[in-house]
Amino acid sequence: YYNGYFKLDSLDSGNGDFTNEQGAIIKIEPNTSDISYQIYNSFENWTLAGWKNINNDGNGDSLLYFSESKNGGMDLAHSGDLGLGVQTSDGSDDWVVTNQMFLPDDNNINFSFWAKSFSSSSLQDINVKLSTTSNDVSSFSTTLASITNTPATWTEYTYDLTSYAGDSIYLAVQSINTGNYLFLDDFELIVVDNSSGTSVSKNNIPINFALKQNYPNPFNPLTTIEYSIPQNSFVKISVYNLRGEKIKTVVNENKIAGNYSVIFDGSNFASGIYFYKIEAENYSNTKKFILMK
Repeated sequence: YYNGYFKLDSLDSGNGDFTNEQGAIIKIEPNTSDISYQIYNSFENWTLAGWKNINNDGNGDSLLYFSESKNGGMDLAHSGDLGLGVQTSDGSDDWVVTNQMFLPDDNNINFSFWAKSFSSSSLQDINVKLSTTSNDVSSFSTTLASITNTPATWTEYTYDLTSYAGDSIYLAVQSINTGNYLFLDDFELIVVDNSSGTSVSKNNIPINFALKQNYPNPFNPLTTIEYSIPQNSFVKISVYNLRGEKIKTVVNENKIAGNYSVIFDGSNFASGIYFYKIEAENYSNTKKFILMK
């Protein structure tokens, strides 16, 4: 830490550096609706989780945190105290890119972020790009928008990604002119889930896979099953009867790292003891629950 900047370390061997990438997936936070979830990063957790900086012009520019409280209350963050600054004073091809994100097969997916230029005398031009193959610069063949003269006041930019439902994507913001700083904050990827049985909790990304005991238990006819996924994974949760026969699959899809809950409806089944099992990557776990009508 120095003068409002926070030095980053990729946890690889060697010294930390402002431009080292962080290898984690983007943090998950809640939306206001129970039938929506969002990927969100306001950088208030002091980490570039899920993002990396690419200095494609090779000029040594870097990606920095800016703290409003440490810089005399300057307007450096759209929300909270920390904003992200892409230094562009020495070149004209600096990128901020995401890791891989799995989009569920739903019909309302939007990506948004807030941006501003350092001053009205140094307005930044940026490209918003998308890739379906990797987060290497050469892979970002789709340009969602080209923005000229990003205002020196915080401005929101929003893009409809519904056509990419069911795909894996990478997103990027590219600064394409020499200036001072391009400030970024409050990235969101909001996905409205058509099935209202699934939601994401407010907690940060978990460290381990986990399957929790359902509640209520016993139940009639609805119960909630909570589980945690520390990395992008294909997740399957199935319900079995005492004979070991699968009677229902409640989750069967790719999931972004996070803490989830799903509702099981036992209306069509008889009272008795049942089991629910999660399978994700090399992790599996089984728990017992009781349907009592």
